[in-house]
Amino acid sequence: MFEAHSTDYQTPEALKALVDNGFSILKVGPALTFALREALYGLDHIAEVLFAGRRKETLAATFERVMLAHPDNWAKYYFGTPDEQRLQRHFSYSDRLRYYWPEPEIVRASEELLALFGKTAIPETLISQYLRGVYEGVRRGRVEPTAHGLSLAMVDLVLDDYFKACLLIPISPRHYSSGDQSGPVLRIQG
Repeated sequence: MFEAHSTDYQTPEALKALVDNGFSILKVGPALTFALREALYGLDHIAEVLFAGRRKETLAATFERVMLAHPDNWAKYYFGTPDEQRLQRHFSYSDRLRYYWPEPEIVRASEELLALFGKTAIPETLISQYLRGVYEGVRRGRVEPTAHGLSLAMVDLVLDDYFKACLLIPISPRHYSSGDQSGPVLRIQG
């Protein structure tokens, strides 16, 4: 039995090839936090449309402010112009942003964003615009169009490739709703 490190961002075929060649353990990390960031940044944009003027600062702006104030987790990894560094801070595959999730200001901003939505059903047109990856799941009734359901579904898109690579049978679509406790549970902890 072998263990494959840093399998993030591999194609489903590459993951399956690893399993077929004896790698029973596939480690993933940044791809999951990248997907979580995609979900919450998408919700951040949707909040600006649905709840304009109700927040002092967006989640993305909070991340930028905190990361600039505490550059230890990104400065020695991201190079280039200030604009290039800003792009990397938020959208790099190495996802150095993941080290800032436990920061109290980030926890608070994330919780406030999710609380702003509550159990509000988000319009499909906004999901299509900002969270396209889970749009079909919403349309087919497999993903509840709430902030919670969409966040779980975005992370699940990454996990699906791993599940399919490791199992001999196809995975049936999981249904996510606020009250569904049968599937994976996503918690942002500080």
